[in-house]
Amino acid sequence: MKELSGKKLSLLSKIFAAAFVVIGFVLNGVFKWGVEAWSLIQIGMFLALVFAPVDVSKIAEKFGRKQV
Repeated sequence: MKELSGKKLSLLSKIFAAAFVVIGFVLNGVFKWGVEAWSLIQIGMFLALVFAPVDVSKIAEKFGRKQV
């Protein structure tokens, strides 16, 4: 079984979050559920931020001080 790297998981979480929000908007419009748009966006932001430590780690690794 192939292992997923942190970078790949971070990307997949962002894609999933965006898809969740778009699909939520469409389903909310079609079925008239009455869910507020801001609620869908907040859930999408949470899903994207779950792997934020991976992003911060990659940024720190890239721009951090190089040791000789």
